[in-house]
Amino acid sequence: MAQIRHLQPPIDATPEIAAFVFDYGPQLRLNIITEVQQINIYVLSGLDPTPQARLVGSPAVIPSPLTGDPETAVKQLVGGMLDGVRYGMQCIVQSVSGEHLCSDRVLPARKPFPG
Repeated sequence: MAQIRHLQPPIDATPEIAAFVFDYGPQLRLNIITEVQQINIYVLSGLDPTPQARLVGSPAVIPSPLTGDPETAVKQLVGGMLDGVRYGMQCIVQSVSGEHLCSDRVLPARKPFPG
């Protein structure tokens, strides 16, 4: 079962584009990601009729920030989030050994402070 991580602080709605990393390094010791099968983003609370539009560009397979092992993490840019929406993000990958792994994140969005 995938472990769900709640990300803090919330992303600023609209102006911010941020990179989020799904790190499979600890699970994939001596193994690598061969395919990012899917990145999903969905609304947990609030209203966003097009949550998939919040994904910016394509995912990139990168070294694990935790273990340093190559090709064991996925970086995805997100942006244009809507104020007051709590998003769920999910990444599904396949490893060279045939494992299918899933990682979930909860990401709240808020209106940025006036500048």
